[in-house]
Amino acid sequence: MPKPLERWKPPRLKVEATKERAHYRTADWRARRERILVRDSFRCRVCRLVVSGRRAHVDHRIPLEEGGTDADENLQVLCEAHHGAKTRAEQRRRGLA
Repeated sequence: MPKPLERWKPPRLKVEATKERAHYRTADWRARRERILVRDSFRCRVCRLVVSGRRAHVDHRIPLEEGGTDADENLQVLCEAHHGAKTRAEQRRRGLA
């Protein structure tokens, strides 16, 4: 009997472990992220959708590349869709996309 076809999955792209990305694995960032999620009631600031786990993105309102900080006032919760849209808009503005 032939083996059933498995659902095709695109290959995962490896994200390079950079010094900047390492910041997001520290205990300080994890505590800050949790604090922001609780502050915003686990809701996307744009669509008010309740998000949790990996779907909950803590975003810098003013990107670090543009002089933003990790201060709580500069952080917000966004769903995956709105975080992606904001990131793409920022990249277009910088001429990266």
